[in-house]
Amino acid sequence: MAEEVCLLQFRKDFDLLASKVVCKSNKDEFLKGLRFSPDGSLLLTSSESNYLGLWSPNTENLEKCYSYYPNHCKPDIEHTESSNEITLSTAIAVGDSIYDFAWYPHMNRADSTSNCFVTTSRDHPVHLWDTETGAIRCSYRGYDHMDELDAAQCLAFNCTGTKLYTGSNRMIRCFDVSEPGRNSSNLSTTASRRTNTGQKGIISSLAFSPDYSGLYAAGSYAQSVCLYAENEKCTQTLLDLGRMSSGVTHMRWSPCGTYLWIGGRRHPDLVCWDIRATGRELGRVTRSLNTNQRVSFDLDPWGKYLVTGSQDREILVYDTSTFELVQRRVGGPDCVNSISFHPFCSILGLCTGQRHFTMPYQEGSDSEEEEEEEKENTDNNSDVGRENGGESTLQLWRIGRNHVSSKVTEMEKSVYIDTDVPK
Repeated sequence: MAEEVCLLQFRKDFDLLASKVVCKSNKDEFLKGLRFSPDGSLLLTSSESNYLGLWSPNTENLEKCYSYYPNHCKPDIEHTESSNEITLSTAIAVGDSIYDFAWYPHMNRADSTSNCFVTTSRDHPVHLWDTETGAIRCSYRGYDHMDELDAAQCLAFNCTGTKLYTGSNRMIRCFDVSEPGRNSSNLSTTASRRTNTGQKGIISSLAFSPDYSGLYAAGSYAQSVCLYAENEKCTQTLLDLGRMSSGVTHMRWSPCGTYLWIGGRRHPDLVCWDIRATGRELGRVTRSLNTNQRVSFDLDPWGKYLVTGSQDREILVYDTSTFELVQRRVGGPDCVNSISFHPFCSILGLCTGQRHFTMPYQEGSDSEEEEEEEKENTDNNSDVGRENGGESTLQLWRIGRNHVSSKVTEMEKSVYIDTDVPK
């Protein structure tokens, strides 16, 4: 079987297509996560103020101008700024700080049953939300040994969308999507805190291999990544990649299911591991990151390019085969904290923002003049790093495409709808 050719070309064209200012100069409000829906019709964002946002880009215009599929692409269409506008369709208030969210993997806006996503937040169960009404369809509750609600720190659907996995302190829970409530199969990653075996700490990230093998990776804040199998009989770790350099915050599999990319907090490196060779690191790429904020990254549909944001406002594009920097762009007025590829258009979505702290002036100055100068400097620089106003923005970027024969690009969009999703 011939290898698919990547249709993206970052070296030539990579430009800002649309930008939406969500918040201006407010250190307590910013977007901190973003993901395209599986059908590309919606963008889901989370914010520091505990709100979820469903944004509607001009899907028809994007498909006509930037689709990978030749039957949908019409590059000669007239293009205006209004045609690229991003509008907020629904805003949902969540009770507390949002830990993680995930789309139903076979979401298709044409089928109302599949129009849903899940979220987890502090001191709350996992909620399944309806994208059309913004209401909660059902909830999935995990309880600890004291029969108290154990809020999930991360979550992920399996590839078929029939199971929902959540991670918490030394625990991975599996819920049947069609059976909401508290019934779940629990996998304890270690017997106790004192044992030397197993995976310790809070499970902070889950990622399923896209090859439908049932293999998934679990990362923890205790600087470890382990591989497990989606099998009721499998109750032990299949592979321990060893101690990471930092607490794991985000992971991504390559489309082939062979390589696993791992990123952590307060650490600039994104590390690529070859799962076929036990414990073998293939290479790493770097970005600017020295805070605990989760800065996510994404791979294109072919796994050719990795795109990540950085704390110094840059968008970095790396070639996954050579680990070389291909493109660098200034992404906005603040930290680029989340990246997401459109599933079938040459479009990249991102959001910017981070926490900013006021630097107090020091008391006990030698003179009143020095004290006044410190106060003035504090007032002028009350938000560190906000030289351009500190706007939190939602952006769409256009990516160049390779010109190849139609035989290579004859791909059909297909979305599998699972009817087990609670209505």
